[in-house]
Amino acid sequence: MATFDDPRKGESRVKGSAVRRDKVTVPQLRAAQPRDWQRASIEWDDFAVAATEARNHIRDVTRRLPHVWHGPAAAAAMRRLRVLLDEMTIAYRESRAAALTLDAAHDGFRLASTWLDEAESMTKTADLTLEDDGTVTVPDRDYPQNDPDAAGAARADQDNA
Repeated sequence: MATFDDPRKGESRVKGSAVRRDKVTVPQLRAAQPRDWQRASIEWDDFAVAATEARNHIRDVTRRLPHVWHGPAAAAAMRRLRVLLDEMTIAYRESRAAALTLDAAHDGFRLASTWLDEAESMTKTADLTLEDDGTVTVPDRDYPQNDPDAAGAARADQDNA
């Protein structure tokens, strides 16, 4: 018996990532505003609270309704209210998931920004250059050709980079 997870005939079981991963450049990282991600997370949390309040109100109505209203119209209303109750539950769960995802993005961008600041500080201290793609390069230096310490200094520059 086939299951839902079985691959179709001729289809590979291994799937690519559903997330497109682009390289982030240094200017893009500098432009990122972690506060915006946090604000969006708070707004989704507020929506989750509203969905919970709506769900609680609908649940209270569905508990009281059979005591005050009977008949086919009441039964149809109860069915619709149960569907709405399920939709509010889904809305709550999805908004909480969005809030948690945005909060994680906020933390990630804040951490990446800290690492970028550290990398910039380290490159300045070692007189190196941080490129826009995130690589660190050694500026052209005129090492004396016959100086035995020049090879060691060049190697130290590469190690620092």
